[in-house]
Amino acid sequence: MDYTKYANKAYSKLDKYGSAIKIKRSGNKIYDKTTNTYTDGGEEFSGVAIQRSFSIKDIDGTNVKYGDALFMAQLPKRPVTNDTVNFGGRNYTVLNADPMNVDGSVDIFVMIHAR
Repeated sequence: MDYTKYANKAYSKLDKYGSAIKIKRSGNKIYDKTTNTYTDGGEEFSGVAIQRSFSIKDIDGTNVKYGDALFMAQLPKRPVTNDTVNFGGRNYTVLNADPMNVDGSVDIFVMIHAR
């Protein structure tokens, strides 16, 4: 089955109802001899996301804590643990990112659990 049409439908809904999300991944520090400074060799990428909430039954105090954020995002790359998420002017740390890709070929969106 071709899931591309489902991916396109999800993208259009995220574009219509979502807001900007930015992911920052830290990397190795890069030294510049001329300025005698270090810069972060990480990368940033952005996309569109909708923030959702965990249901009260999912909050167990260990894996999911009160105040944790859940994002449904369309991104060019998958976030990894410890990436920083900026959404709505607030910063979060990625705990887990699960892609929604039914047949393994097209990432429709990524569910990001962040704290």
